[in-house]
Amino acid sequence: MYLDALDNLTRKKKNKGEEVTEQDKEDLIKSVVSKMEQKVEELRYVNELLEKHLTEIPQGVHRVIDMAGGAGDVGLGITTQLLSEGRDINHVEIVDPQTGTDLFMHTIIDHLPFQQELEKIVHHALEHNNGYLQNADITPDAMVVAKHACGTLTDDSLDLWKDSDSKIFVAMTCCQDKACGHPSRYDIPQEEWDRLTTESGWTNLEDEIGKSSGQKKKELEEKMIKGKEAMKILDMARVDYLRRHGFQAELYMTDKFPKGDVIIARRLPKNFLIKLKEIEQLEKDDPTTFDNLRLKLDYLIKGKGSARGAKVENMLREFGDDWVLEDFIEIDRRLDPTIADAEVKEILSDLKKRAARERTRIVKEREEREEQKAEKAREKEFMDALFADSRGRIDIYARQHAEKTGVTIPYNKFNTVINALQNKINRMKGENLEQIRISLDKIMEEMGY
Repeated sequence: MYLDALDNLTRKKKNKGEEVTEQDKEDLIKSVVSKMEQKVEELRYVNELLEKHLTEIPQGVHRVIDMAGGAGDVGLGITTQLLSEGRDINHVEIVDPQTGTDLFMHTIIDHLPFQQELEKIVHHALEHNNGYLQNADITPDAMVVAKHACGTLTDDSLDLWKDSDSKIFVAMTCCQDKACGHPSRYDIPQEEWDRLTTESGWTNLEDEIGKSSGQKKKELEEKMIKGKEAMKILDMARVDYLRRHGFQAELYMTDKFPKGDVIIARRLPKNFLIKLKEIEQLEKDDPTTFDNLRLKLDYLIKGKGSARGAKVENMLREFGDDWVLEDFIEIDRRLDPTIADAEVKEILSDLKKRAARERTRIVKEREEREEQKAEKAREKEFMDALFADSRGRIDIYARQHAEKTGVTIPYNKFNTVINALQNKINRMKGENLEQIRISLDKIMEEMGY
């Protein structure tokens, strides 16, 4: 990592006609060490979050796929944790096209617990294909993870996972400024998408803020706050998108890192949204039965012992054999949204309203352009008919009329003549063309042309 950073710094200095100094190297070492320490803290944070969700990870998960994973630090970290919990992980795929990342991956493995086991099960996509996301083999028994996948890569990974049969998705999101200009997603208006993705790149201004003071520092701090808010909105949109498409999804935010938002999503039963709509309709049609169902759910979630087991079996017969306790917890939560859920809905509702306004504006502007185009066509048709003997041009008509009287319109008078003729035409629009020409001829004669 240091050598790559030094190579980049050397190129930048060379472009400026400068050389890398010893002080530059010392500063670079400090920066690289700081970044490595942050990487370790980020991995620890993701693993701590994942530990809280271990019960939600099906026992049938045997593979880990790290999308846009570089050397695979997050994939390796999560796999190590799963192995330490006794999970049967038999294949880990690090998906990234960057040359050299596969070599660095093996260096990381040398310093991890379960080294021998990891050497057997971990593979880098570069070893058997080009390492692009679309070539990732996302199987039903796979857990898909992504950490700081830049540009559209987080969203591409999310879409690939959504369209697979994999059960679990974990992503530590990244700034999306490189996604600016790409087609917007999640029903966000294009203008808003470009603004939010651009501003999300303002989250890593801490170093610059530390070197600044006064008004400049205040401006940078305000800019970083905007950047964090932009990232929050983009991540909320991702979570809402997943929930709307039948997944359980949660957003975890932290101030520990500039880009510390984590999304953990889980595939729900295929009939989850259908059941949710049925229950929501039941609340309107039959409140008593709805209340009884909520009591059942509450007892199922909070109850204990054999009675709870019987309740689970009854609910499974009613909802489906593929439902698990976490699914009932999720449907109960959806029926009683939290303040955080309400905040997400409010923010995204505002974005959708902006989207509707933008669509209305675009349609209106298109209609106005089409009307202007049609008006120009009608105007040309009218002028072609009115000045059929002068190629439809008022200036040629004026010159020809003046020539017939044996005079030439002076250059400094020409615009005055044309304006007088055009004003007469505008006032007589809709009248007989012959009458308009007679009136124009009369104006020319009155002006001596």
